[in-house]
Amino acid sequence: MRNQPFLFVFLFLCFTAQAAFGQSFIKDKSSVTFRIKNGGFWVNGSFSDFNMQAQFNPAALGSSQLSGSLTVNSISTNNKKRDKHLLSEDYFEVEKFPSITLTSSKLSKEGDGYKWEGNLKIKETEKTVSIPFEVEDKGDHHLLKGEFSINRIDYGVGKKSWLMNQKVFITLQCAVPKT
Repeated sequence: MRNQPFLFVFLFLCFTAQAAFGQSFIKDKSSVTFRIKNGGFWVNGSFSDFNMQAQFNPAALGSSQLSGSLTVNSISTNNKKRDKHLLSEDYFEVEKFPSITLTSSKLSKEGDGYKWEGNLKIKETEKTVSIPFEVEDKGDHHLLKGEFSINRIDYGVGKKSWLMNQKVFITLQCAVPKT
């Protein structure tokens, strides 16, 4: 149960990275998922309520930017009891901190893909993060895909535990209409 906070952060980052490629996104083809090891087993989760604003031009990455926010109480790990615990003071403190935000500082080309750098704010902690992502041409839209990890303890989500891993893996997929 203590691994869910990490999942939330990963989902949020995924949605914000996806926003980097357009002014809007196709929500039903986009996702923010996370996984964390808890008690020797992988716990998977997602967030369903998010918003993004972005400007992306691969030829002018210096003027490209993205930002996003995620509603914490939209977390789902397919276990209502665990989800409720993740929203409590033990983890996300949803009553006090209802959202997670991500704002960009830099987008750059890196090899065959891209890298997004920005600030992730969870609860009262704001830290710089870097998210590598790739773009797939899907005909009528681009699919932005990124994977990264964060340490949940760095953001005050749960406490150190021998049972639950501190590292949360986040996968972002964002479908952006071609303009």
